Amino acid sequence: MIAEIKGLPMAANHTLELQNLGFITSGIVHDLNNILTSILGEAGLALRNLPPDSAAHVNVEQVEKAAKYAARLTNSLMAYVNGKEVQNNAIDLNAIIVDIASLIDSTFPKVTFNLDLANLLPWVKAKEVHLQQIGMNLLINAAQATNTVGGTVSIQTGEQFIAANTPMAEREELTPGNYIFLRVEDNGSGISENDLQQMFNPFYSTKNNGRGLGLTTIYNILQGYNGHIVVESEPGIGSIFTAYIPCKQ
Repeated sequence: MIAEIKGLPMAANHTLELQNLGFITSGIVHDLNNILTSILGEAGLALRNLPPDSAAHVNVEQVEKAAKYAARLTNSLMAYVNGKEVQNNAIDLNAIIVDIASLIDSTFPKVTFNLDLANLLPWVKAKEVHLQQIGMNLLINAAQATNTVGGTVSIQTGEQFIAANTPMAEREELTPGNYIFLRVEDNGSGISENDLQQMFNPFYSTKNNGRGLGLTTIYNILQGYNGHIVVESEPGIGSIFTAYIPCKQ
């Protein structure tokens, strides 16, 4: 009983810290939304005044796309902070990948993005912002890893059945069934064995090789859907990241 009583102030302080963190986060998100609203307003005004076939019009369209994407992320964060449950919806993964590729294409002019998207790919029931985070992180990481003349990022989507008692199911601890996959391959510098062992550690970063902390986010999101991510890499050759999400949620 004494231990419980002594623990109360610490628990209360911890709760207060979490409440303060939530309050601060809400304020930051509110400010970000105001900034993004201003950016979107100015971008919309610029688009109305620029010739549709001008290079400037295309550039401002990219700014507008990026701002809308950021707004969706901040709204998702706000919902999480406020304890609101964001419902899963039927999402077209192919459409998300096309949007992301077009968004970042101009950011990496030295990199060629090759899309090989499966026809009639089943929609997956998930939160749209989660699939956007997975796609954005994987594509940007790959582009950063190979951001030189001749750099190539190949993006493939598809459906795969994973049977029980197969090396894939046992090694990755995946439940047998149908999965949607997103595979992103680059011809960058590759990843060392040491980095492969630690790359999903949130406190570990290999940003000098184009890999960032977004991988931890991807891993945690996929775990929430009973999915997984598989990484294959060879130094000097390149890397392949494959994200798996069950078709039925």
